[in-house]
Order: sequence, then structure tokens, then C-alpha cells
Amino acid sequence: LREPGNEEFHDKVISIPSTLLGDEKCVVRMNTWATYDMNPEPSLTSSEYERSPPQDMMLLVHLHEPALLYALKNRYEADMIYSNTGPILLALNPFKQCDRLYDEEMMQKYKNHNSLLNYDSLPPHVFEVADRAFRSMMKSMHDYRKPTDGNDGEFISKTDQCILVSGESGAGKTVNANHIMRYLSFLSQSRSARSRKCAAQVSKASANIESQLIHSTQILEAFGNARTLRNDNSSRFGKFTEIVFTHEGRLERASIETYLLEKTRLTLTSHGERNYHIFYHILCGLDHTERSQFLLSESDNVQDFKLTSMSGTYSRRDGE
Repeated sequence: LREPGNEEFHDKVISIPSTLLGDEKCVVRMNTWATYDMNPEPSLTSSEYERSPPQDMMLLVHLHEPALLYALKNRYEADMIYSNTGPILLALNPFKQCDRLYDEEMMQKYKNHNSLLNYDSLPPHVFEVADRAFRSMMKSMHDYRKPTDGNDGEFISKTDQCILVSGESGAGKTVNANHIMRYLSFLSQSRSARSRKCAAQVSKASANIESQLIHSTQILEAFGNARTLRNDNSSRFGKFTEIVFTHEGRLERASIETYLLEKTRLTLTSHGERNYHIFYHILCGLDHTERSQFLLSESDNVQDFKLTSMSGTYSRRDGE
């Protein structure tokens, strides 16, 4: 690991980029969540080589791209798709169903967590992000300003919390946003259960709002999602979801605003991609009466219209 006669690195801890040497098992791990003394040569049987990467990437000894990617790769292979980088949650698309990762038992674990500042006892999760935002909101709503001049105090107005979900096409933004809404609805129903008098009504209302949000998302996806080279159900628009809670933490109402729709897709679609799903749904799903209302004949199909045929791609690879 050093040139003969060159004592520059003697008795020093160094980091070697993984691109310089081909021994991945040794070199890349030295560049991630542990450092090793290069004199004498490290032993591959050392227990340090078997250490798991940390849950928080900020704990990496050398925080750079090779270290970060290799740590995420190891966590991904162990089915740990969530990792923290300080206050930021990194989510990797598992490309498979992970029902136990999002069931009610998992939600209960984060709900019962009793610390706003320390989540070290629980693994990184999208529920943690939602839980932290909810607890911060509730704490702000119940912090009063000090009474002055006979004033009994009032609620601090800055209680709003914001969760930003961003990433590349196919990264899982829509799925994780839905899990956030599910968890917030779960917290709302849990809060209402404390009051037996209206528990059933509030629980039903929260579930109804959650259901409307998810079903409206499906309608928005029909008009705003399309097949791209990387994702068969890629959102081609931005979405802002506002969820309003009462002072008791009960889900009161929600709204969705859309913006920045990719309008150029209507007139220009690259090979291997499709236009928006709604055009294909109409041509494949309308019955005789509905076709007549839209001046479509029984023989009209996706190959007869420029909107749906300009790319030469008609199907979806995900089977939808």
C-alpha cells in the first residue's frame, strides 16, 4: 500500500479511494464506516470488517461519495432501505413489496416513541419523519406565550410543518408520500380514541379523508403520469398536499394542489415513452355509448392518434 522505501504513510491512518485498487472487500470498506492502520497490513479476519454501516451516514469516518454509496449498498442488501443523513431521510426503492415495513405494528412503534429529539432506538423510517413533524407541530400548538398585562397568553402562530419528498423518476416519491399520509391519519385516529364520546366519528372522518386523498391521487396520476424510459408510472407534475389538524391533533381536512405539468409531452414524446395515461385509458376502456359521446368509432385505437402513437410505444412494462 506504499512504495518501497517511502515512509510517508508509516504509522498513519489513511483512506484509499476505491477506484485505485481492485480489492473491493478490503479497500472499499476501509473507505466507509471504519478506518484502519496501514502499518502493519490490516487483517481481513478482523471483526471491524464485519461491522454494519451506521444508520446515520453522518457517522461515516470519511463522508464522501464512495463511502456513502457503499454504505447504502450494504444496507440495501440487508433490506434496510431507509438511512439517515443528519435530519434528511434517504429512501431506496426496494422494487418489491415490503408490507411488514408499513403495517400497523410498525406504526405503533413510532407512535409510542416518547422522545422528539432522539430516535436512535428505532431504525430510520418514513414514519419517523412524519412522527417528528407531527410532534413538532403539536408541541408548538401547546406552547403558550408568557402572559403579559393581564393577557392569558395565546398560541404561537408558527406551528406549520413541511415535509419535502424529492428524488429521481422511480425513486418512490409517491409511495412514500402515501405512507406519510397513512401515518398521520393513524395518529389522528389514535388521538380521537382518547375521547370515547366522539372517537368513532373522528376515526371514520380521518379514514375518509385519507381514502379521498389516496383515491384523488390515482385520478391525478391518470392525467399527470406517463411512461418514461426509467419508470412506467412517472409523475410529470409537482404536487403540494396540505393537511390541517385541530389543536387536539385530529385530522380536519386536506387539499392537493398541482403545478408544473410537463405540457411538452402532449406534442413531443420520445421513443420508448408514452403520453399521459388518460389517453390510453379512454381508448381502451370506453364502451360503445361513451365512444359515441366522444365522437370515437369502435375501430379507433391508440395507433390512430398522434397523441398516442408518435413514440411507437403503446404498452406499459408494469402490467397496469
